[in-house]
Amino acid sequence: MRHCFRALLCAVVVSACPVAAWFGQPTPPSRQSSPVTETSSQNPTSSQGQQDAAAEAARKAKDKKAAAAKGKVFTEDDLSGLRGGVSVVGPENKKQAQPTKAEDSEDVQNDEAYWRGKAGPILQEVAEIDRRTAQLREDIKKYGAAGIDVSTGMKDGLAYVRDRNAQIQKLQKKKADLQKKLDELEEEGRKAGAEPAWFR
Repeated sequence: MRHCFRALLCAVVVSACPVAAWFGQPTPPSRQSSPVTETSSQNPTSSQGQQDAAAEAARKAKDKKAAAAKGKVFTEDDLSGLRGGVSVVGPENKKQAQPTKAEDSEDVQNDEAYWRGKAGPILQEVAEIDRRTAQLREDIKKYGAAGIDVSTGMKDGLAYVRDRNAQIQKLQKKKADLQKKLDELEEEGRKAGAEPAWFR
């Protein structure tokens, strides 16, 4: 299989060289009128010359192609000397257009909305705990510290005892945990340049 491919490739190259030489050589006007008579008067040494010319033309074409492919590399100095700006061809590089996540996070973390958004849910939970604690204190004033709930457990034959003071203690513990989270968030914000008022 390889042998066939090599033979085919060699045949294509050998047949292409005279064609490339013919296109590469300029033809004077006097030769254009009688190409048949010139080929009949050529001797074997001139055919060798044609092959050499074909090889030379192929080398020149290859060199032109390589030179065109290399292009020019522009440095910062070259660009600073240009007038009128630089024209960019091709699709826009989206990686340069979009800021990185690190840049976004730095901008966002110094934003008041970012810090208020992080502190808001914690503050809402603290406010809900305060509301529920106030409600339980009112219930203690009206009904006492403990109460029996028969209606909830009636189906199962149970009576639930509600200890309002224990409920207040659980809520106070949860509020202390939330306050600790809020203090840690405020310290993190302070290090990032956030103002203390954004956490209240």
